Amino acid sequence: MNQTGKKRLAIVSSYSESCGNAAFTRVLHDTIEQYSDFDVEVVELDLRLLQSVNNYVRRKADIHIEKLCRQLAQFDAVNLQLEAGLYGTLPKDIVNRVRRLMASNPVMSVTLHSPRLSAPTASSIRAGIREILRLRIMTGLRLIMDELRGNVHVRINRSMITDAIKQGHRLIAHTRRAKYQIGVFFDYDKVDVHPLKIVPDGFEPDHSGLEKIRHELGFKPEDKLIGIFGYISAYKGHHDALKAIEYLPENYKLLIFGRQH
Repeated sequence: MNQTGKKRLAIVSSYSESCGNAAFTRVLHDTIEQYSDFDVEVVELDLRLLQSVNNYVRRKADIHIEKLCRQLAQFDAVNLQLEAGLYGTLPKDIVNRVRRLMASNPVMSVTLHSPRLSAPTASSIRAGIREILRLRIMTGLRLIMDELRGNVHVRINRSMITDAIKQGHRLIAHTRRAKYQIGVFFDYDKVDVHPLKIVPDGFEPDHSGLEKIRHELGFKPEDKLIGIFGYISAYKGHHDALKAIEYLPENYKLLIFGRQH
């Protein structure tokens, strides 16, 4: 507790960066402070350190995580905003850093922003095997390795969620589907669903932004626009969206808004 007698809640997240997670955290911080008796503090991740693959900087990033762990131990409760790319670029770094943070405080909730737990069908692996059988060995191996690399994010997610469950932490997902998948894969029921947006009854959407995009990019009135928003990274599912759009009629257009980690 602080000097006012309020319990202290830490939210671990990016904050000063221009990304969706930082914007979400800002809203979360202000809302909890307004509607609860907690004194809320954002414990900010230093993405310049954490996302580097330089060995010297990676060691500095690990020291940064250790400092955060000592800081989190002093709070009454912690909420960890969990999106893999916030904690590193290399899979081993991500898993190890998140594991240490999860062990820093027993009263913790973990908000899962990209909880993908199952990989797409292994069509590339089957195609790779066929190429090897035809003695096109390098082509086959390349197809297989591309498939395995593409599923790294699934293995990372499973590992991080397993660590959270071992600690007994409460999980927060944004969709009922994610909650169902966690129940199926891990037989774990300490999962709450917090939608990213609740649309009130009688809400009237503002279409002016959409119409501006249609006009500037030359889309026709009958075109159906599908948007993907946020950082572009392997675990976000952009490849799946590109594959899926091929099965839709020609008037369905995929728009990608974001930048790359």
